[in-house]
Amino acid sequence: MNIVGSHGTIKNDLFYSKKIDGLRDWSKMAVQLVDSGDVAHHPYKEQFEYYAKCLDEGKSPMNDLESAFETHRVIFAADKSAETGRPLSLKEFSR
Repeated sequence: MNIVGSHGTIKNDLFYSKKIDGLRDWSKMAVQLVDSGDVAHHPYKEQFEYYAKCLDEGKSPMNDLESAFETHRVIFAADKSAETGRPLSLKEFSR
């Protein structure tokens, strides 16, 4: 993963930022890289257990289409707010 910006950069497990006082060189993040093969830190087990429990109990899981839609509305509103420099209401991103 490489993300390059005007104020900082992330390269795999390294980062640098002009915004962090005193940071003069790359710093290392304590993260598992995708190509490590180690999936012990992934939340899949808990996600599948939760989903199976919901099915067993006849409940709707919290990760349904409706909650995904709401999550995306918030993300789009945040992006538009950053782009325009003004606060936005979620009502501006209605169905």
